[in-house]
Amino acid sequence: MTTLKHGLIAVSLLSFSEMSAFAFQDLSEPDDRLEQAHLILVGDKIRYQHTLHSLDDVDWFKFYALADIGHKIEARFVGSDIDVVLELYDLQGNSLLKEPENDGFEGEAEWISWQAPANGFYAVKVSDSLPESKPCRQNSQYELHIARVDAPTFSGVIEGYVTDALTGRPIDDAIVFRQCFKNYAVPSFEDGRYSLKTCAGLSELSVKADGYQALNCHFQVPEEFGRLFRNLPLLPNGTVPPAPSPSQTIYHHGDTLQVEFQTVGLPPQSGIHYHFAIAYPDGQLFFIPDVNRFEAFNPAVLQHWRGNGKVLIDKPIGEDMPRGEYQLYLLRMPEGIADPLNHIEKGKLNDTRFRIE
Repeated sequence: MTTLKHGLIAVSLLSFSEMSAFAFQDLSEPDDRLEQAHLILVGDKIRYQHTLHSLDDVDWFKFYALADIGHKIEARFVGSDIDVVLELYDLQGNSLLKEPENDGFEGEAEWISWQAPANGFYAVKVSDSLPESKPCRQNSQYELHIARVDAPTFSGVIEGYVTDALTGRPIDDAIVFRQCFKNYAVPSFEDGRYSLKTCAGLSELSVKADGYQALNCHFQVPEEFGRLFRNLPLLPNGTVPPAPSPSQTIYHHGDTLQVEFQTVGLPPQSGIHYHFAIAYPDGQLFFIPDVNRFEAFNPAVLQHWRGNGKVLIDKPIGEDMPRGEYQLYLLRMPEGIADPLNHIEKGKLNDTRFRIE
């Protein structure tokens, strides 16, 4: 009984020491070429295990780094039948090291201490330097971890998705950061997801992506918040959100007035507010915060859209709507802009017209 107990302890200790190097599915595959590089976050505490399946197998990863900040790039918890080699590249395939990092032996960690020459994406290549394959290499794994040397402290996380505001398509490799904390930024994943660690206080959340207009939204981060959600829909360069669309250009009393908007990207917790308004021929101006709900214009309280769908108006035209030309407005504003009507330049405005005869 004692022998069995000690044997179990020995097995347990062995299992614990190899636990991170034992076989699990490598969720990063395929990642054999630079263009397939798997995105990882600097400072991510979640443990992801990777496998070099053969002597010829290589794994590529990319990450976003800020200039002049020290980073430690480390392959750790390495399986005993592989000898990992680390190489560092820019995304054009140019090597950033004089020679590959391969100081350790089989089963030992490798690391690189490095500062990025400029803000941007960089790539790590991981390979095996052993001259021949060993019996357990199929089950041997490693973890790749990248951390900043200064390791800032945060109290919570802002999460969400970066998407195309016109199509709803996720945007990857967008850069999300806080304006007053520019020395910490994160990229968005292939599905548009981002996760930005942050602190309490007034936050100016910013996002930039190639081919898109930058977005800056403002909101208060409470002292004890844990997680906040903000989805960030971006407009392609050179575009404005489509104006509200009436079903026809000329109506008559008794007809049904139907107006929709075509823009996507207004899920809950969006960092964008849409303001819809209708101007009557007699000079009245109403904002539309929900379907068929007309609120008289009040400059002190600018109503934004709170509806769940894309239908703005769907109701019969009665005598309360005089004959003449009507104008429909859409004002797209980042969240948190005080007095939007006096800061139109921070948003996007579009309009369309119809008549009642």
